Amino acid sequence: MNKSSNLVVRLSDIDHDDIDYVGKVAVNLGELIKLGVPIPKGFVITTNAYHQFLNSSDVPTNVVKEIFRAYKRLEKPLKDATVVVSPSFQQKQQTYIKGEANLIQKIREIWASWFDPRLDHPGIGTAIIVQKTIGGKQSGLMLTIDPTNNDKTKIIIYEGNDSKNRYEVSKTNLKLVSKVISSGKKQMFTDKQIVYLATLGKKLQEYYYFPQELYFVIEKNNIYFTKIKPITQLLTEKFEIQNYLNNPIARNVGRLLFRGTPISPGIATGPVRLIKSKKEIDKVVPGEILIVSRLSARFALKVMRSKAIIIIDDKKHRFYDIQRSFRYFNKPVVLSEVNLAKIFKDRNVITVDGTNGKVHKGSMW
Repeated sequence: MNKSSNLVVRLSDIDHDDIDYVGKVAVNLGELIKLGVPIPKGFVITTNAYHQFLNSSDVPTNVVKEIFRAYKRLEKPLKDATVVVSPSFQQKQQTYIKGEANLIQKIREIWASWFDPRLDHPGIGTAIIVQKTIGGKQSGLMLTIDPTNNDKTKIIIYEGNDSKNRYEVSKTNLKLVSKVISSGKKQMFTDKQIVYLATLGKKLQEYYYFPQELYFVIEKNNIYFTKIKPITQLLTEKFEIQNYLNNPIARNVGRLLFRGTPISPGIATGPVRLIKSKKEIDKVVPGEILIVSRLSARFALKVMRSKAIIIIDDKKHRFYDIQRSFRYFNKPVVLSEVNLAKIFKDRNVITVDGTNGKVHKGSMW
């Protein structure tokens, strides 16, 4: 992507280096497309467009033209697409929109609501995702772990539309091993679709190093994922994080490597990436856990593509000022006052407990 001038960019053209211009959620969507995961068509209105908005009394004409051109590509000629519009730092604030005028008005509202001249980094969260809605009658939910007993060897798929039909797929060989069809209901998904869904679910868990909760819709026999997020609430409902780490089911988690200061809550598993200088940040691959020294607020933006962050510094007070930024991006962060170079090497897999400030050897899954 031409970062210096793009106002609007298709989701399929985004990669992880574009996070400062399109936001975290858009980068995740771009990665899904490159992984071969089917998602609804869409585009992002970048922070470049937002900066032009700030310098004008309204949305500039050239920005409007780019938005309309991208919007028209989402649907057949002479027909307006119904789209979901949301800020690219999160997907909780979604709004359904139809028509060019309504789309531009919603963009104005989002940008105006997030303008704050006191922010150190104007533009964070100001990229906007516009994604076509899918009108399929068949929908469902897939979990890459069995939520009833936290069995990580199974993938569970539920049919939507209140059928409560449940399918169980072995994660080892991707074979359909169990069907539970509700009384008076029929099987809506074909066995082939179920296995295809499970194949993608396994692929995504391996990519993100964490069990995933995936919502999908089937339209004209085409499957589209509409929402993907890590399964964290299912774990914390039954266990406190530390209790979970001590539970026998988390058999891959090893000894406690060190205890630091918790900066941002959450839990994440992934391979280590040691960052010794700012130039090395371009080596970061999504899903890695970064270990960095003396992280400045400006540099912090560049590491948000990581899964979790361990900061090495002996001055705790320095990080409370940017604690809000880490919570804003929902990243587990731990502060260490000792040099960890002797403990970690690149590609070591670790589990970071940002809630309690603990780092364990190995993967939770």
